[in-house]
Amino acid sequence: MSVSTSTQPDWRDDWLYALVLYKAEDLWQQWRNPARDPDIAAYVLVEEWSSRQGIRCSGELAHVWVRDADGLREITVIEREQHRQKLFPPRPINPFVLLQFYVEPDRQSILYVLTFGIRAASGGWYKVQGAGQQARLEPDMTRGMWIS
Repeated sequence: MSVSTSTQPDWRDDWLYALVLYKAEDLWQQWRNPARDPDIAAYVLVEEWSSRQGIRCSGELAHVWVRDADGLREITVIEREQHRQKLFPPRPINPFVLLQFYVEPDRQSILYVLTFGIRAASGGWYKVQGAGQQARLEPDMTRGMWIS
């Protein structure tokens, strides 16, 4: 699997990416706990996908990031695989939160899919309200939210 070379804006300079990636920062702040085993909730793995299928992200990877104690940074597909391998046995607990997202081509809607451990997930559509530094994301109840 390779990261696609898209013509989308550079994530480091784009206000919409800043808004979307804030979710990774928020998750990191919520789930990290220095009193816990450092291998549990040690990072947030973030994947941007090129398309969707229903309420799942699909297609090609557009970007991959990790948010850990060293901050948010883009990583390679090989690094992604190394992080994702920690999901599978013999580990009883997922050491990371997986945040996947897809941005509609009009940049007005975003699908988030969150996976917490191997048995908990949630997701849903968000509307982009405004632009630039005043932009915010609001749940789009017309398109749906879910928890499993």
